[in-house]
Amino acid sequence: MKKISGLIAGIALLTCGAAQADPASYVEWNAAGQPTLSSMPGAITNALPGGLTSYPDLPSFLAVAGSPAFEDFENGMVAPGGVTGCPPPLNSLSNNACFIPGGLIAGFSVNATGGSNVVILGAGLIGPNQTSIVTGADQFAESTIITFDGTSVTAVAFDVYTNATGPITITVLDSVGGTIGVLNTGAVVPATPLFIGFTSSVPIASINIADDTGGGELLDDLRFGSMAFGSSVPIPALSKTGLLVLLLLLTGMAWRFRKVGTL
Repeated sequence: MKKISGLIAGIALLTCGAAQADPASYVEWNAAGQPTLSSMPGAITNALPGGLTSYPDLPSFLAVAGSPAFEDFENGMVAPGGVTGCPPPLNSLSNNACFIPGGLIAGFSVNATGGSNVVILGAGLIGPNQTSIVTGADQFAESTIITFDGTSVTAVAFDVYTNATGPITITVLDSVGGTIGVLNTGAVVPATPLFIGFTSSVPIASINIADDTGGGELLDDLRFGSMAFGSSVPIPALSKTGLLVLLLLLTGMAWRFRKVGTL
């Protein structure tokens, strides 16, 4: 009898443990009372910039990016501390629970790798350092994808968040799906914005943002556009003697053309 009772108790414990498994998405996590997520080990990739030039902060990025387009996602229809899910893609044409048409600027879309819902999280949902609306794939196992409409995007910056400790891998792709370069954040502070900014020598078509531990990557304050090449090639200055010689040559050519025209 004791063996049977022990077996039943063991099954109950296993059932209880299964019921307490980590939520699989931000919507489930919020509905479950925002439980602490267990650490999910993931491979830290040996990521290299490749064809990218990265920048440590926003001022250094803007020094080479000029005045890129900017989206802060603050037109999202979610209350502070709330979560709203909607079908992808999120873009300027979206007409759903997250955004009305024109709620986002044109030129980009946000998707999830598996095609499932994308979420917007109200300020403060994942912590006090999340002071504004953020967006990304709802399912923790999926990655957040940014795609660009045009072919002239060579400078991109955004703040990236995760509800875990990372690392977060950012893979930048060209129009045929080739990898331009890969950036890896290493460990990050949970629910705290981390600036990511880079430029590319070739047009950027899409960006894959993935928390390698399945923590649910999110983005905010997206900037994108063509890289502004600020430095021009200097033109050598002519000396006074050089200017005089140039003037004499131009005068001589003008007199010659005038003489030929009168023949």
